[in-house]
Amino acid sequence: MKNNLEIVQTIAKVLKIIMKIIMIITYVSAALTLIAGSLLVMGVLNAENQYLHFISVHAGLTEEMLAMTLIAAAISLLFTAIISTLLYVYFVKELKDGTPFTFSGADRLMKLGIAVAVLSVVSDAVTSAIIEHNSLSFMTNPADSVDITLGIGMILLSFVFRYGAELEQTAKR
Repeated sequence: MKNNLEIVQTIAKVLKIIMKIIMIITYVSAALTLIAGSLLVMGVLNAENQYLHFISVHAGLTEEMLAMTLIAAAISLLFTAIISTLLYVYFVKELKDGTPFTFSGADRLMKLGIAVAVLSVVSDAVTSAIIEHNSLSFMTNPADSVDITLGIGMILLSFVFRYGAELEQTAKR
C-alpha cells in the first residue's frame, strides 16, 4: 500500500504530464489563431474563404470583427499557455524536491498563485479592451474568473505546504 506522499507525488507526475500537453496545445493554438487573425487583417485571407465565410455569415461578423475575435482569442490562449508553462515548471521542481512540503516549494507555489491571478487579470483586461473597442459584445471570457480562483487557491495551499515544511523541520530536531 502506498503512503500519502507517494500518492501526492504520483498525482504531481500526472499533473506535470497534463500541463505539458495543455502547454503544447495552447501554444500551437495561439500561434495558429494569431496567424489566421493576422492574415485576415493583412487581406491575405478574406471572408470569401469557404470556412471563414461560413463563420462570418452564421455569426453575423464582418471581416474586421472576425479578425479581432481571432486576435483576442489568440491573446487569451497565449496567457493560458504561459500559465500552463508556469504550472509545468512548478511540478518539475516539486518532483525534483520529492515533496511539496519544503519552504522553497511553498514559496514557489505562492509566487505561482500570484502570477496566475495577475496574468488572468491582465489577459481579461487585454481581451476585454479588444472586445469593447471592436463591439464584439457576443464574446466573453469566463475562464479568467476560474484562473483568479485557481491563483487564490494556490496561495492558500502554499500556506499549508509551508506549515508542512515547518512540521517536518520540527520533527527533525
